Amino acid sequence: PTDVAQSDLIVVWGANPTVSNSHLAPRIEARGREGAKVVVIDPRRTPAADRASRFLPVRPGTDVVLAMAAAAELERRGAVDRAFVDEHAEGVDEYLAACAEWTVERAADLCGLEPGDITGFADDLVAAEAPLLRVGWGMERNRNGGSAHRAALSLWVLAGAFGRPGAGVVGSTSPN
Repeated sequence: PTDVAQSDLIVVWGANPTVSNSHLAPRIEARGREGAKVVVIDPRRTPAADRASRFLPVRPGTDVVLAMAAAAELERRGAVDRAFVDEHAEGVDEYLAACAEWTVERAADLCGLEPGDITGFADDLVAAEAPLLRVGWGMERNRNGGSAHRAALSLWVLAGAFGRPGAGVVGSTSPN
């Protein structure tokens, strides 16, 4: 979590750091004031959403669709970090083939978003040098929650967003 000071994009997905990460929320807010983009993906308008650069109020249970559409958009743009995925991931082409059916328009309709919300999120991810994903348990609270969590994490793999300060994924910081 301390790497957030070097992140240029912070995505808070299915988490409410103002309540559940009281040590992280001020760091995210500070980075936002310093120019980092902050994206909040959550059905609820949390305090973090009110301060975000971009808020995606996704319908409950549609996180997997949003993530797959964003993955398909990365692929359409040629923005998948092939060197990273070739070295660190398996099944990427099969996954991207499954994502291809989720056009931005189709996903936006199901997720309750505008197509520009999804393409804007993809723009943010493509432009970022050090994107940080803070995942929460919110997206797991439905029957396809495990798939949604994996799909969100897969975006960071596709972007090659690991191995440099400020980039990566923050889950629970609890020792248990």
